[in-house]
Amino acid sequence: MAAVISGIVKGGLVVPSSPLPEGARVETLLGDSPELQAEFRAWDFASDTALELVEQIGKPEDALAFWDALQETPRLTPAQKELARLMRGAI
Repeated sequence: MAAVISGIVKGGLVVPSSPLPEGARVETLLGDSPELQAEFRAWDFASDTALELVEQIGKPEDALAFWDALQETPRLTPAQKELARLMRGAI
């Protein structure tokens, strides 16, 4: 049996205006207001932007390799080592 029960959204949860039976299957149909359309457009934009950022990172392995590279201790080149040796001797 189908029934129409209205409600509101509070804290991201749908709160029906009357009690629902335990285990009832529900389908949510949103009213079409300008405010709601604007919010959906904002969510779509944010979602698209987040997806672009994820795609820039590439594969998860690439992101992990980049992170691991940041954690490594920097190593001096032979020229830098020679310069440091010379500077220590000059002091």
